Amino acid sequence: MMNLLLVIAALFAVTVGSTVPPGPPRNVTANITCKALSLKWQHPLDNGGMEILGYNITVLSNGKQLIVENADKFSVERDIAYDFKPATRYEIRLGARNEAGIGKEETVFVTTDDKYSLPFINTIASPSEVYSYIGNSDPTWVQCKFGGYPNPWVTMRFGDKLISNATTTAEVKLITDDIKYFGVYKCHAENDCGFQNFSVDLKLARNPSEVLNFKAVPTCNSITLTWRTPTDDGGMPINKYVLVYKSIIRNIDGDDTTYTIQDLKQNTKCNISLRATSKAEWGPRSSVETQTTTYCAPGRPIIYSPSSTLLTKFTLKWRAPEETGDDDNITYTVRYRVETDWNYFGPWKTITTKSYRWKSPVRKTAWSGTSVR
Repeated sequence: MMNLLLVIAALFAVTVGSTVPPGPPRNVTANITCKALSLKWQHPLDNGGMEILGYNITVLSNGKQLIVENADKFSVERDIAYDFKPATRYEIRLGARNEAGIGKEETVFVTTDDKYSLPFINTIASPSEVYSYIGNSDPTWVQCKFGGYPNPWVTMRFGDKLISNATTTAEVKLITDDIKYFGVYKCHAENDCGFQNFSVDLKLARNPSEVLNFKAVPTCNSITLTWRTPTDDGGMPINKYVLVYKSIIRNIDGDDTTYTIQDLKQNTKCNISLRATSKAEWGPRSSVETQTTTYCAPGRPIIYSPSSTLLTKFTLKWRAPEETGDDDNITYTVRYRVETDWNYFGPWKTITTKSYRWKSPVRKTAWSGTSVR
């Protein structure tokens, strides 16, 4: 009896000793996107002497355990959903298990592509507010343009109605001849990495605000106007400015910020108004009052060549300009500078005179002349 028990015990020891964890899975491959990991493998050649019960899957990044999952014994592939970061390296460990435990793991590494991303709105091509007006005969575009990888599928709804859908861009062309077209257009973009929502509000255009720093600089026969564009265009581009003076109306291009009124009479008062306009509305008037000057600026003096040139001085002569600006009381300004050592000239000096001649203090003199009232 004792010998029989020893034989049974020996057989049991041999049986237990021959049961070990299975070998590693074979030919493990992994593909990854920003939202999913796909694993494929083949069963181990060595099951450790016992039936394989399943597979343990572990996903790590930078040594941190992110995912632990179990696959059944028949599995040779697995898809795992997760928000994986772009341009990130992940470690995947796959091990088979039996009653003796988990066998040697097979490890693979995979990196998400840096081009993967959630959908994102192109804010330049897709403003969140669009303006038009009732009766606008030109098309008004409402557009949702998205980037992202893979290219997102984009839908646009107005109310409960789907009005556009396409890859990357949903858009609609409207002729806003009725109030019913105004409101919020809702867009939804989705790709493998997730989704993004965006809304475009089609609004009624407002009046532009008034022009800024409206100023007038008169001469004897003209007035030069300058201004800055309004701070608020009301939602639509300024297409022109309307100028009114002395019962005269002028349309000025919307890109201009200066204008000169010509052919005015001397000493004439003018009340001038200017307003910005868009295709939708007119802005408020800005006004300025000014008066042309009594006299015009004189012309250039007619200068003769220097005469009576001596060793140390010369005499400069000129006569009155042909255009006096209706004022014969003309003063002349002469600027000069004297040559110093090494052929350099000193600083400019200025004199005023009513005479038609001027004697220079030294011969080597540079000069210029003007006439003033």
